[in-house]
Amino acid sequence: KDSLKILLIGPLPLIKGGATVLFSQLVEELKLKNNVQIEVIDNSRENIRSIFQNVSKLLLNTFKLIIKAPFYNIVSIHSSTNGTVFFGFIVYLVTRIYGKPLIVRQFGGMLDDEYLNMPKIQKKILETVFKSEAVMIETKRLVNFFKDKIPTANIIWYPNSRPLTKISGINHRNGKKLNAVFIGHVKPSKGVFIIKEAAEKLKNLDLQIDVYGPLMEGVKEDQINNKENVFYKGVLEPNKVLQTLAGYDLLIFPTFYEREGYPGVIIEAYMAGIPVITTNWISIPEIVEDGVSGRLIEPKSASSLINALESLYNNPSELKELKQKVGVFSKNFSSVIWTDKFLEVCLNILSENVDEKLQK
Repeated sequence: KDSLKILLIGPLPLIKGGATVLFSQLVEELKLKNNVQIEVIDNSRENIRSIFQNVSKLLLNTFKLIIKAPFYNIVSIHSSTNGTVFFGFIVYLVTRIYGKPLIVRQFGGMLDDEYLNMPKIQKKILETVFKSEAVMIETKRLVNFFKDKIPTANIIWYPNSRPLTKISGINHRNGKKLNAVFIGHVKPSKGVFIIKEAAEKLKNLDLQIDVYGPLMEGVKEDQINNKENVFYKGVLEPNKVLQTLAGYDLLIFPTFYEREGYPGVIIEAYMAGIPVITTNWISIPEIVEDGVSGRLIEPKSASSLINALESLYNNPSELKELKQKVGVFSKNFSSVIWTDKFLEVCLNILSENVDEKLQK
């Protein structure tokens, strides 16, 4: 049986984070598949500090694409909006010239807003690239938006995912103390000051909230760490996130970040077997069911977070029930399932192309 040959274009980083985790994950899982051959053109922008370096990498990757594309059954680019509009357009043109199917995977949760505010020429380029054989988008909200705006496009829901793990929560609410954790970029729009404000008013509870992540946007450690019930713990290595999450009772993630899609840390919390308190914000309700996999609170509201924490603190049986239910959600976002879905899309496109050629 002939191998399926896929040319992948996406970011392979030195330090994994965000979209780079998702692309690297897909690459590693595809390598394990029988009868699948892949090659990667790395379009990450790490260590690029000048326009010259940017242009040089663009030209080098364009050259690689032109040389390599004829030898693959299918080409797939995985990028943020700028990558899709600029290099994605080049990839689209090259695949049209060679008659190769193209799958576009678009990262990010605010593509609708970006699209509406684009200059006309960029909007037209994006619409052209979205005429590829398939376009994979992260959230259902965005899928519906683009199906309406570009009805001829083959838009497919393709969410964030993580490897399904057998790690389960270690803590199980030992004694009365409630141990919660925040993991992410430590900056105002991720709700870190909401956490501190809520914690200050909950000093009567046996509660500890640990905060992990890089300090950003001028936030200082002593602005987060009150040394009573909120403790800044530094930056976690990516391979330590799941095991760390599993040591807590729940994840607190009160984000109101304007470009939020499906936060990977919420999916990782599911994988670690713990529920989440997060915000009813943009597309988050698509992956967090209030009262089933966690609690949804109002954005920018310390009082809403206080109410949720007090409720779970005073009702350990409810917390235990949430913990038992998150396992179902973790299976929905298993990367193995979504890697198989990616391959299924590839094979369906190739099958349709064969059928079209036979009809001609």
